[in-house]
Amino acid sequence: MMPKGLQGIIDSLALKRLDSPSETLTRFTGLCNDDSGERIYGGQVMAQAMSASQQTVTKPYVLHSMHSTFLRQGAIGVPLTYCVEAMRNGRSFLSRQVVVEQNEKIIFTATLSFQKPEHGVSHAATIPIAPTPESLIKESHRINDFLASKGINNQYEWPIDIRFVNPPAIVDPHPHPPRLLAWIKTTAALPDNDNLQRQMFAYASDNPILMPAFFPHRINPFTPNVMAATLSHSIWIHQALKIDDWLLFEVDSDFTGGGRGMGRAKVFNSRGQLVASAVQEGLVRQR
Repeated sequence: MMPKGLQGIIDSLALKRLDSPSETLTRFTGLCNDDSGERIYGGQVMAQAMSASQQTVTKPYVLHSMHSTFLRQGAIGVPLTYCVEAMRNGRSFLSRQVVVEQNEKIIFTATLSFQKPEHGVSHAATIPIAPTPESLIKESHRINDFLASKGINNQYEWPIDIRFVNPPAIVDPHPHPPRLLAWIKTTAALPDNDNLQRQMFAYASDNPILMPAFFPHRINPFTPNVMAATLSHSIWIHQALKIDDWLLFEVDSDFTGGGRGMGRAKVFNSRGQLVASAVQEGLVRQR
């Protein structure tokens, strides 16, 4: 049986199509039910925007990149409208722009590119040495233990299983280099659907990439009076991937300053192949 938390995210990706005002514009509506500090989780907006764009594209084209900008915080349980505009329909590449509105305000935009598969010269980075995910502790267990110490009984069913190599301290973090390794996958197998695999990868990618931006500064998103939020997020999918099998995220942060931080990730499958890359800029602010 599919875990309730994961099933809820999958169900939310089945957006409802609305009447469209033109041939190049297609509209959808949906709800975000996953919260992140009293606001909707950015990864769910990304995944829904990707789902909307994919519904306007037919095979053999597959999504290979997505560049997102978060403009406003979204409210939980309030419908969102996804407006997908066909910017380009070429022989090799298609481009889509998605504008997300809530309460008549734009909260998110994204540009997505699709390509017809083709062969070409290739090279790729190699996977770093890391312990097996089975030997590492689940991040959900660490977070739940932390919340329990605060008298909070957390009933949230994590849809994503994250296991850090050298898990960062939640309380009183010590400064250390801005780098992390983490194995990540969904908590259960997904249906055999490449579009869904890519959507859930987008959903999962919003979690770990900004974390190393905090590491040298003895703070993290749990530190009192620290604000963290995604400002922009880009992903590139190099080849077919399966987020319901373990993916290793190798994440580095090159810069934190001016209230912002950067993180970049290389993502490898369990066979050691580089399958995706991602870059995120986020708010890193101490009030």
